[in-house]
Amino acid sequence: MHRVAEELYFIYNFSRLQIDGYTVLLLLLIMSFYRWFGIQLNPQFIGMDLKFFFVRAGMMGWLLINLSVLAKCIQEGILSRSMIFYQLFCFLYILDYFFHEEYMTST
Repeated sequence: MHRVAEELYFIYNFSRLQIDGYTVLLLLLIMSFYRWFGIQLNPQFIGMDLKFFFVRAGMMGWLLINLSVLAKCIQEGILSRSMIFYQLFCFLYILDYFFHEEYMTST
């Protein structure tokens, strides 16, 4: 009941500003979307934790891209000390993520 009152208050304030109905409808749809999904620490969709899925895939993708850049540098013979340190620290960060995955995605 409280949410309905908030939405009516929202509509009333926007009607006083002379904003067209399509804009109000769009804003209401956006508000309803965020209220329906909620802004959660670990959002879920069909029983799958979205944060675990996307962050895990992103970390693995980042590691694969880094390894391919490293392989290209080795093939061309332009491997520098800064590239080695970058690869090492990124690898340690990604490894730390997979060891402490539950702590990383709960923030």
